[in-house]
Amino acid sequence: MKLLLKKNLKMIENESSSFVKLFELEDGSRFYVEPPFYGQLEAIEEREPTWLDRLLDEMIRVVKKNRRVVFTINYHHPLTIKDDYIYLEMRDLLANLNMYFINSSNITEGNI
Repeated sequence: MKLLLKKNLKMIENESSSFVKLFELEDGSRFYVEPPFYGQLEAIEEREPTWLDRLLDEMIRVVKKNRRVVFTINYHHPLTIKDDYIYLEMRDLLANLNMYFINSSNITEGNI
């Protein structure tokens, strides 16, 4: 989760899961980052490094607005189930920023 720590975010213990990371902002807002979502952040950092700061800033903006967020790869099947949290995918953040990204490492010849 080193990409998120660049923004001086406070990681706190997630008592329900050791692999889904929980962060807290100074205002008390909290958000979970599931590993597959983090993998998408890493793919974007690798292929579009100039986008990373904008995406992280958008994550923080959305968390401050909504107070409780789970960043997941699939909001229909999240790894983290929490009451009073909203579920967002990478495409939600990208859409907010008018960006479009295809993780081509997930595309195989049969999928094209």
